[in-house]
Amino acid sequence: MAATEKESLNSHLEPAPEPTRVTVTILGGRYQLKGSDPEDYLTSLAQRLDERLTQAAEKYPNLPPSRLTMLVALNLLDELTKLQREYDELVRLIRDGGSG
Repeated sequence: MAATEKESLNSHLEPAPEPTRVTVTILGGRYQLKGSDPEDYLTSLAQRLDERLTQAAEKYPNLPPSRLTMLVALNLLDELTKLQREYDELVRLIRDGGSG
């Protein structure tokens, strides 16, 4: 493609939005997050993770943070997997017209 054709095509493209950056606190540590989602969404995710980790720390006060993080990660993955199975089953029921 000729340079002028590329320039013409590129002139119609909008520049990529700047990534969102936000500093959050999780288990007392400060972390810089960067993503394409809005700041309030990233902050909300961090707050929810902090709540989960804090609950685990209260339940298992002798576990180091790395073990707490692994425990919470496995619990979240378990929840995600179960929700994905439920979603897949609902999609199947809708697709099949509700027949089992």
